[in-house]
Amino acid sequence: MNADVFTLCDFAQESDGKLTIVGAFDTIYARRFPAVHPAMCLAVRLRFYIHEAGKHSIKIVFVAQDGSEAIKTIDGEAVVKDFSGSSRVIHSVFTLMNTPIEREGTLSITLTVDDRELLTSPLYAKKI
Repeated sequence: MNADVFTLCDFAQESDGKLTIVGAFDTIYARRFPAVHPAMCLAVRLRFYIHEAGKHSIKIVFVAQDGSEAIKTIDGEAVVKDFSGSSRVIHSVFTLMNTPIEREGTLSITLTVDDRELLTSPLYAKKI
């Protein structure tokens, strides 16, 4: 399996098999910390191949520089079936409202599928 898309954005939606993403970003600016980011989405597009049909566990972890949990972990499950070709995509959109950002620095966002880390992306929090 591959992660085709894994991004924070201003808005995302899945409709009729299409994933719409508006305003992808990796940096949040604030006048002071702690801060609260009012709204953002995490858009994910996972591609599974025909031999990977079945149930898959998915976890997304947000970790601050000091190793603490920065945002509540997202745990879920995907059931992959109904292949029309050699691969199938699964779209997920997570809306994060009033997200606390405790301090300036870098948060790591890690995507794990079936206990295998697929990738890690940064979220930079910077003071204006």
